[in-house]
Amino acid sequence: SAAKRVYFYKSGDPQFGALPLVVSERSFRTFESLLDELSRRVPLPMGVRRVTTPRGRHVVQLNELHDGSAYMCSDHHRRQPPAPPPHPALHPPNRRPAAGVGNVNDNDDPPREPRRSGSHIKRLTLFRNGTVGSQRALLLSRQSAPNLEAVLAYFSEILQCPVRQLYTRNGSRISGLHALCLHSNTPRSRTRESL
Repeated sequence: SAAKRVYFYKSGDPQFGALPLVVSERSFRTFESLLDELSRRVPLPMGVRRVTTPRGRHVVQLNELHDGSAYMCSDHHRRQPPAPPPHPALHPPNRRPAAGVGNVNDNDDPPREPRRSGSHIKRLTLFRNGTVGSQRALLLSRQSAPNLEAVLAYFSEILQCPVRQLYTRNGSRISGLHALCLHSNTPRSRTRESL
């Protein structure tokens, strides 16, 4: 299978930055070998015993990892709510269900990250182009966003479709994180199939 670049975070530690790993059949033959490597590189008392999506879905096989996506590492067998942002840049602002969101389960959303002085957090409303009912309110932190690709990967998971481009409400294309922060009111996602 093709190599995938995946980002790992330490659950419960917002100061731990993204750990990027290239996952392929050559680099990791089994999921257990990936856990061993994560245990060496993510400081947890009992080593990494559990990998989940930002929304809490347990990952147990290498083929469940997706290129460009982020995952949480913990040493607990039971699920614990992750404290860092659910992806390199984002965290849901509250638990209220967004109107018209299809199969997004708001009960799986991680809790908000506590506000820290000096952090630049932007509130935005994301919706899929041509689907007005699929709005989702989010918070965007410029300090924790490594790149636009990581943000697109998280938006893809939130909207349950592959997000390839972002546009402002008036149709201007958003080409980078700086532009996303400047136009953070209501970005509109465009998926591959809508192009």
